[in-house]
Amino acid sequence: MKKLIRNLFILSILLLGLMNAGSKAASLNLIIDGNNVTRNASPIVKNRRTLVPLRFIGEALGKEVQWNNDEKSVTVSDSSNSFKLYIDSKIIDNSDGSLKFTDASPCIVNRKTYLPLRAIAELMNIAVGYDKATSTVTIDSNNFDTVSPSTTIVGLVPNQTISTKTNFTFITSKNFAKAKLLLLNDKNEGYIQDVKTSAADALEFIPSLKDEGSKKLVLALYDEKGRVIDAAGAKINLNVLPRVTYSGVENGGFVQDELKITPDINFIASKMKATVTNLTTGKTETKDNLDPEGEFLFKPSYLDAGSYSIMLSAFDELGNEHFGETKTFTMSINPYLNITGVPKDGIIAGQVTLNAQRNFDVMRTDYVLRDPVTGAEEVIESKSYGACKFFPNIKDAGQKEVFVRCIDASGKTMESEHKLVMIKGDSKLLLQGVAPGSIIHKYIDLNAVANVGVNSVNYYIKNLRTGKSKTIAENVTYGEKYRYNVSTEDEGENEIYATGNQIDAFIKGESIKFRIYTGKIYTKQPLMAKDKFLDYTKKVARREFLRTDLSGAITTAQAILESGWGQSVPVDKYTGKFSNNLFGIKGSSSNGSVTITTSEVYNNVKVTIDDKFRAYKSADESFADHTELFFAKKWYTPFRKVMFNDQRGVYAIKRCGYATDPKYPAKLKAIIDKYNLKELDKVNL
Repeated sequence: MKKLIRNLFILSILLLGLMNAGSKAASLNLIIDGNNVTRNASPIVKNRRTLVPLRFIGEALGKEVQWNNDEKSVTVSDSSNSFKLYIDSKIIDNSDGSLKFTDASPCIVNRKTYLPLRAIAELMNIAVGYDKATSTVTIDSNNFDTVSPSTTIVGLVPNQTISTKTNFTFITSKNFAKAKLLLLNDKNEGYIQDVKTSAADALEFIPSLKDEGSKKLVLALYDEKGRVIDAAGAKINLNVLPRVTYSGVENGGFVQDELKITPDINFIASKMKATVTNLTTGKTETKDNLDPEGEFLFKPSYLDAGSYSIMLSAFDELGNEHFGETKTFTMSINPYLNITGVPKDGIIAGQVTLNAQRNFDVMRTDYVLRDPVTGAEEVIESKSYGACKFFPNIKDAGQKEVFVRCIDASGKTMESEHKLVMIKGDSKLLLQGVAPGSIIHKYIDLNAVANVGVNSVNYYIKNLRTGKSKTIAENVTYGEKYRYNVSTEDEGENEIYATGNQIDAFIKGESIKFRIYTGKIYTKQPLMAKDKFLDYTKKVARREFLRTDLSGAITTAQAILESGWGQSVPVDKYTGKFSNNLFGIKGSSSNGSVTITTSEVYNNVKVTIDDKFRAYKSADESFADHTELFFAKKWYTPFRKVMFNDQRGVYAIKRCGYATDPKYPAKLKAIIDKYNLKELDKVNL
């Protein structure tokens, strides 16, 4: 059998050379083991490649050739060996479990299976004679040479059983752009397991329990244009022995303040669960739907220090739960209390929001201002818990200390660090409900806050287009909101301010310039009919996967989730210009940008503003730009390492900061599973 393979290889090399030299296939003489078979061999040329009928050559060498119509495969065998070829596949199975690569696939011509001569040449390892004077190729099946493979996976042997996560290195003489580790089925179809760009990098194989059984593990090398230039591999048996381990604490160990767990799971997990029990109180806390490759952080109250147990479990892709070791440990927790909201430069020139960060429950929280010279204290606000809005006035001006004092559930009083600040306490009246650059379409809910005594508030507006000024409202009770409904006469750029009435004086607030627009507002529009969006997205996402290895399943699920099935695509709110932006990316692109409404916080109140989002000439461009986003930003490096795998990728994309919704991975995976989008990531050789 090996002789047959080697014979075919060398024959194809010689014939291919002859065809490239301009000789016709009919002018060749083919001698196999002393028999002239030229007339019946009838090689052909297709797409500038020379092909020969596999059945004829096999039988001429005394081999049995069998065709399997269901598999679209041909098996060539003798009493001791066999090999199998699949139509349109570049992987050839040997009976010993090894795999051979051909850069051109066998095909069917006139109901016969033909094998490209170059493919045969790459498969054969036999010496073949050629007489140029008579154009005769001679094959002697009793005489063969040994040819070393150009690419080898180190440590992989045919029919190897793999039961856990395994790293492989490889050796190659080929120049390549990408090395992809593939797990294939009997039809040479499957999925990417890892991608590397250098032979110096190990390939990681993490098995999935849904792939158990007989498989093919193949290393495929690709050039810059995405063409396969070489491959190596072997048949394997996947028999996963699930193992869930984790670091961060030892059984019987000691933990200070916080527990940080790093999981190490030897199979692809759909989710992770952590169960932590306080052995003193019996209280159990369970965290589900955790990232199987992310850190788990546990920070209890300092009042809950003591003995604990933790158990980590992981679910495989079939839904089975696998449990790790239950570890017990002692946790010592120092009380932690910090005040936030203080400006980084230490200067408080307006209203700030102070808050208490703590690791314990409280009965009372006091926000305190202290004079560092006299030691005199003033409680800014006292409450059970929550944030404090601090708007200092003239009496607070100067260098002060600000801190938070809490009384915990046991009655113990604790203070945060005293932060030194410089307070500019001049009298101020802040206008809320509108911000510089805001766009108002219907109304403004106005309010004013002051750091001095104010009884009532007056609101005034000036239209900068017409120069006309008017009073919006007078003597509005301080602390009450006032809704101003805009009209067409307010159209354009405006300036608004407020004054506060005091007992014997008044205070004027800042002037804010903004725009009033009462014309038509365009809202998000559909890209296409909803029932056509899935097929369209799958097609484009598949294209992006083939181009970059970015999971088409993830891309499709993101497009569905973020554009509402293509029914909620941004348009310019003023002109109706369609953006083709399916992923909500800000900025400008091939078709400029569109203006849509977003929000920001000004003077401690959320207000609406306009922002620019990218516009594309086509939705296809939106997909391509979405892909490039993951390659352009360095913080997506962890995602890029697993972006070809939908299960690992949905967690990695969240871990890299793409989304803040803790349920984002689960939402993507639900869409992927429901519509069988994993098929978009299938590869074949």
